[in-house]
Amino acid sequence: MYWVISIPTKSSTTQKESLTQSPSPLNDNFFNIEDTLTTEEKDKQQESYSREIIPKIKPFCEFVGLFKIKEMKIGSLDTLINLSDDLLKLDLYGESVTRKIAQEVIRVVQTKSEMEEEILGQQKKAKSRMDKHYNKKKQNPEDSLKIGDKLISEYLKNWNWDEQTFSREEKIKITTKIIQKRIGEIEDGLTEIQHQYIQSSSTLKGFEKRASGNLMICDLDPIANGIKRIQSLDDWKSLKQNEPFCIHTSNITTLFVVFKKYSERDFLERYETICENIIPRSARKIQEDKENYLYTVCLFETMKDTFRTEAQKHSFISREVNWDDLKTVNFDEEFQKLKNEANEKFNDLHDWCIDNFGECFKNWIHLKAARILLESVLRFGRPINFTVLIIKPKEKMIKKLRVQLDSLFGEYLDTSKMKPSKDEKTPFLIGMNEEIFPYVEIKINAIFN
Repeated sequence: MYWVISIPTKSSTTQKESLTQSPSPLNDNFFNIEDTLTTEEKDKQQESYSREIIPKIKPFCEFVGLFKIKEMKIGSLDTLINLSDDLLKLDLYGESVTRKIAQEVIRVVQTKSEMEEEILGQQKKAKSRMDKHYNKKKQNPEDSLKIGDKLISEYLKNWNWDEQTFSREEKIKITTKIIQKRIGEIEDGLTEIQHQYIQSSSTLKGFEKRASGNLMICDLDPIANGIKRIQSLDDWKSLKQNEPFCIHTSNITTLFVVFKKYSERDFLERYETICENIIPRSARKIQEDKENYLYTVCLFETMKDTFRTEAQKHSFISREVNWDDLKTVNFDEEFQKLKNEANEKFNDLHDWCIDNFGECFKNWIHLKAARILLESVLRFGRPINFTVLIIKPKEKMIKKLRVQLDSLFGEYLDTSKMKPSKDEKTPFLIGMNEEIFPYVEIKINAIFN
């Protein structure tokens, strides 16, 4: 967990006086104090002040550094108050999309690693010593969560506003709308690429199920293709005793019937009387699996629906094929084709998630930066000259860090100004946590596992 905190730059005396002397932050004058410093002068002041502060905080942190936010066009007080709530919602939205992509990255990287490990084991029939050597090289999925070529921690430690992508000449409201649109497009892309993979994977699993499933669900076309078809009197005369056959004409058809093995005797005694117009002694055993038998029965075309309904009452499940259009699929070739398509879609998903995680994370952090800037202006007023730090606290030192920060910046917390009248809002409380600190604070939860 990272904290981004903001305080007025110490040398900004005009701003400090506004904090201690202005009767209310709701006064528009609070936002219209003349800015006499250039951007370069502010940057130098912020770097100088951060060098003064960081050594006092560092003992309590795994990392602390300057979070370089550039000044932006912020608009009127009313605009900022309205935008504050919108930015909080956008921040949560940006995090949710970033988190979805990150979790997908971790899942696909783990899956790919397992697939590669399985292939390696098959190829080398690895000994235990080789397995240990391989395991040491196994990639941590979170190492794939990168922004460009940088890991998350490195990116945050060296963060700068991306001027080429998000111009500071635009108003902050327009910039946040651009970021919202970009994140929305990324989310749509994730939905589409996931749908393509899920569809391809489902097709493969369905094919496997039909090809290798039990007789209740397997594809019957390959079985039907192997059955002798009676089309003439000569075909009938050449039929061997108990040889499977089928008849399919305009008047007579053949149904497959599946039932449990223990029901075979009941079926053979009953099938000719299940309904009218059953061809006598037409039942033939075609195939069996561990639990079921598959038989064929010939009957008049007009009676097949009646037979299907009545047979089901006795747990005899009838299954039909299109005798005029039986598929002659090579199952091995078709399976390999579908497997290759599923692997291709998986690789597309893998590459897309890794490429777009960085883009989504970058947009989300720029939303954080816009929020910290906006909240700082609402809290401390103008001119915009804030020193913003990014901190990763040591887990066991958080309370001590809070005490140290309070001692350093306590002068910026005037509780007398936190009690608005019945008719007014306190703008710097909008969108902030219930607990108020002498500094503006926004957290970045960059833990995705």
